[in-house]
Amino acid sequence: MDFDKNLEATEIGSDVSCQLQFERLIEAISATASSQPDNVEIYPFAGFALNKLDGPDGLQRLEDFKKWWNANGLVCITRYQGRDKPLHTKSKAIGIKLYPPLGFNPYPNDSQVKSRYLSFFRWCVDNDIPITVHCQESSFSTGGNTNAVNARTHPMNWMKLFNENPELSKLRINFGHFGGSGQLCNLMNECDAENSSNWTRIICQMLCAFPNTYADISAFGMAEPKICKSLSCILGIEGDSPVDKYDELRKKIIWGSDVPMVISSPSYLNQDNGKPSYAALLDRFLLGLLNNSGSDSVVRNGYEVFNRITRSNPTNFLFGGG
Repeated sequence: MDFDKNLEATEIGSDVSCQLQFERLIEAISATASSQPDNVEIYPFAGFALNKLDGPDGLQRLEDFKKWWNANGLVCITRYQGRDKPLHTKSKAIGIKLYPPLGFNPYPNDSQVKSRYLSFFRWCVDNDIPITVHCQESSFSTGGNTNAVNARTHPMNWMKLFNENPELSKLRINFGHFGGSGQLCNLMNECDAENSSNWTRIICQMLCAFPNTYADISAFGMAEPKICKSLSCILGIEGDSPVDKYDELRKKIIWGSDVPMVISSPSYLNQDNGKPSYAALLDRFLLGLLNNSGSDSVVRNGYEVFNRITRSNPTNFLFGGG
């Protein structure tokens, strides 16, 4: 996340290119390298705050970031190779992380600012750069009331961007948190099933309409049966899905944990010893997909979806194809 611009917590708030931010990230990856298994690879995303482009020097700032990316980002031809083999790189960014709650709407009303943002997105499409964007309520922010923060984070901003700019239809983007588990559970509610402003519903519409759109389920409470059941239903494993094209969603939902933010949540704690465990979180997700009825067809269906979400779909998002 690009805190340097919006928190002004360090002396590098003017680091438009993200060079110093990324150096800190690479140092952190290197510091943990000795504790990682040999078959684990870390593919970093570079945080970029779009409101760096808001001022009169916005176009130059965009050119500065592009120059930085050309030196520090993976070109798509190299990234595509990750489908078949490890890339063996920790010093190159594989994608870009956007976090609207820090102070920007990705599709603003101001025509000049919008034009600069669109130039950024067109560049991302031309270079097939993966973007992950925070997309749920109750976000960390640097100020402003909750309604204002949610307004600039809402997925409808992205729907408008796609609908009004067809040249961006192939933007490779992951909507982090799938609108939030609360919005998902509300969507499964009969009284809210037709709510056109539901965050998860809007994201589902984009996932079904645009080829390179994805959504991750990081920070979902896998210890809560209601959340797991809602995931199982919307993916067509069992029960009635509120989304007609659940078979398309199975190709677009990707696994995410939100570590380390969730290490103290019940979903992440080992039931035997109470210690943080990534395996416990993953197991809860799998069991949540399988445990609704126990029938053989549901179990087979659940395993197939689990493998898509944890293997095929993340591969397609990060490395292209699918």
